[in-house]
Parts: sequence; structure tokens; C-alpha cells
Amino acid sequence: MKERMEIMIRQITAADTAKARALRIEALADAPLAFGTRLDEACARPNEFWAEQTANGAAGTSQAQFVAVDGEALVGSVIGLDQGDHTFVIGVYVRPGYRGKGLLGGLMAAVGDWSPHAELRLEVTSPAALRAYQKIGFAENGKLDYFVPKGTTIRREMTKVV
Repeated sequence: MKERMEIMIRQITAADTAKARALRIEALADAPLAFGTRLDEACARPNEFWAEQTANGAAGTSQAQFVAVDGEALVGSVIGLDQGDHTFVIGVYVRPGYRGKGLLGGLMAAVGDWSPHAELRLEVTSPAALRAYQKIGFAENGKLDYFVPKGTTIRREMTKVV
């Protein structure tokens, strides 16, 4: 019987570029309305784009990307962006088979540990995402509820003090 490896959450590295691209493509196919990029746009981007994105996430200066790793596979990802007075969280994705196992909280904790600010903010466009973030301590802050993107049911901004 094969032993299950423990899932590790760590900052992305340049060696993760191809796997990070594949995970992002999977995320866009799985939840196309949750992200600001269309699947066809992402697929058309050259390898240099993905290498630059990974390098920026690995540098950890004004942004940082964290990944959940199971063995050799990337199974989750999140990006934190330093916005001067808070950290805005984007690109959150956990593979369906890994949801509900604490990875979302672990990824957000990694962003919180990296963040130079006491506040994390993010946008949600689905009731399921809203519930998932509430479970790990995010609360609606009353912003962005006036415009709902086509194909979604809600649009909310949420905040968590870390």
C-alpha cells in the first residue's frame, strides 16, 4: 500500500513554472467566471509570460505566490499583491479533490505570514466561495455588491485581519 505524502504549502519557485501554468489552465477551465483571464487567453500566452509570473511570485517583493504541493503535483495556489495599505488576494484555486481539507486556510495563512499588512482582501463571485472564505475567517466588508458580472450570482469583497 502506498503511503500518502503530506501536502506542503510553500512559496513558488522557478522550477514550478510548467506546473503552475497547468494548474492555472485547470482553474480557468474549472471556474471560468472566478478569474479575470479567459481560458483561451491563458492558453495562448507564451512560456516567457509564465516564467515571468512565476519569477514575480517567487521574488516575494510586491507580490508572492504560494502553492500547495502533494508529492510532485501542485494542487492549490494563491497570489498576494501588496496594495500599500492591505494585501489583495487573487488567483485562488484548489483542485476539486483537495477541497474541504484545510488547504484554503493553509494557503491564506501563507499569504498572511508574507503580507506586510494586517489586512487581506479578496473578491468572490459565487456563494460557494463566499461560504468557504467565511469558514476561514473572512467577512464581507460591504464593498462591490453593486455590480454582478455576467454569469455570476454575486460579487462581494471580503476582508480578514491577520
